Amino acid sequence: MKLSRETDYGLQGLIFLAKQRRERPVGLDDIAKTQRLPRSFLAKTFQKFARHGLVASFRGADGGFMLARPPAAMTLREIVEAVEGPDLFDRCVFWSDRCADE
Repeated sequence: MKLSRETDYGLQGLIFLAKQRRERPVGLDDIAKTQRLPRSFLAKTFQKFARHGLVASFRGADGGFMLARPPAAMTLREIVEAVEGPDLFDRCVFWSDRCADE
């Protein structure tokens, strides 16, 4: 299974947030700059994470993102599904003739 670049960037951003021991939100510019990720790409991905309850977003001058819950309470599957969609794990990872035998 190959994950998209968006998922890769999103995972990098979440890992960065998980390593921060802050009680304040981290700005998207800080995440993008520190991780050397495209800000616009990361913004769309983090919006998806917010909709799926993985991150909390805060507006304003001191706004940004924080993890919505402890990293140990998140699964890789839910992170990937937030970006790729829920049907990703239903797809065949082999050649189509092998999966037709389900």
